[in-house]
Amino acid sequence: MAVRPPLLRPVSQSENLTSLFLGLLYGLENLPRAFVVTIISYDALRLMGSESNASYMLACAAIGSLVVTLNSGRLIRLMSRKWVFTLAVAGLGLAGVLTMWGDPWLFTLGLFFRNAGAGLTLVILSLYVLDFVPQKDLVQAESRRMFFAGAVWLFAPTAGVFVWHAFGPATAYLMTVPAAGLLLTVFWALRLREAENVDAEPTKARVNTREAMRRYFNDPNLAIAYFIAVSRSVFYVSIFTYVPMYVVSVGLDEALGGYFISASTLVLFAGPFLSRFVPMIGVRRLIMCSFFFAAFCLIIAGNLTASQAYLVFGLLLASTVSASVLDIVGNLPFMRLVKPEERTEMSVVFYTWRDLSFAMTPLFGGFIISLGGIEAVFVVLGAMFCLMTGLTFALPRIVMSNDARPAI
Repeated sequence: MAVRPPLLRPVSQSENLTSLFLGLLYGLENLPRAFVVTIISYDALRLMGSESNASYMLACAAIGSLVVTLNSGRLIRLMSRKWVFTLAVAGLGLAGVLTMWGDPWLFTLGLFFRNAGAGLTLVILSLYVLDFVPQKDLVQAESRRMFFAGAVWLFAPTAGVFVWHAFGPATAYLMTVPAAGLLLTVFWALRLREAENVDAEPTKARVNTREAMRRYFNDPNLAIAYFIAVSRSVFYVSIFTYVPMYVVSVGLDEALGGYFISASTLVLFAGPFLSRFVPMIGVRRLIMCSFFFAAFCLIIAGNLTASQAYLVFGLLLASTVSASVLDIVGNLPFMRLVKPEERTEMSVVFYTWRDLSFAMTPLFGGFIISLGGIEAVFVVLGAMFCLMTGLTFALPRIVMSNDARPAI
């Protein structure tokens, strides 16, 4: 029972409906971020003057948010999950207010609050999924979560670019504030409670983040699960950051960046359909094939010229098909490998994949661009995905299948 009556009495008796509402929350959590994802790249480029400088600004904001996510376990112990979630959503709203002014320093601070808020909400929602969704239903829950996210990402980036063009940057960023308010309203309306093994009240018990990280990475399988999540997120950060910049560099219409990002999420709608075939294909095999196909597309795209820009877009769009599959099944290795008694501590470590990728990608991306241009970023991504194809093979077969039989 994940939702307390009397507000949603039917949901309180149904794990399936609980999973549905958790998916809805995840979709709403994506809304304030997806709306401005494309225009952040455009404005960062405008404020900083070059792709590499814009990358370094994004990296600074992400490094600060990584510190917040690493300490999310302490925040949960001090404030409880529901109040940490509330604080995180408030950060998403504050990000909209700060970024609307167009000042480089306020813009960077706004990006920090955006990343930190998103990192904290991701940790909280994932803990609720682990608490209330049975192991056998994780594939369905993840595909449902991606379905709601896909619905948001389908229209929000394009809508954000339209508002940015028609009404100006300030209006576009300010619209993320009511989006954050909607998320918080739905969260409190659902009245999600804590699982029986979770203390719902704040406590001053010490959380040793360093020890949790040591235990996490001492397990090679959990380490691989982390690298899968990081590499997938690095791909998306690169695509959402550098494709809009690539649009500007080759002289195409800026609206194309929004269209590209919206189109890249279409495969997420196939999540419920794909989840039926996961037990037959196997999680490990599906992850490996997705990495390999994306690597193939990225390496070719990175070796084409500006005169072949539309072919580059086609190949990059094809690579997002594989990335969408990774979105649906990429977190399953962690969810199946983590011990129930260590969920909070291990989740705090695992879900730093988002903040780490947001910090690493622009930091190294700026350096790569200064050496070989934006196209070089795509080649490096492809090489990384080739490496991940081999690394994923080391995952144990037995825990990668729904029915405890070998998955490959």
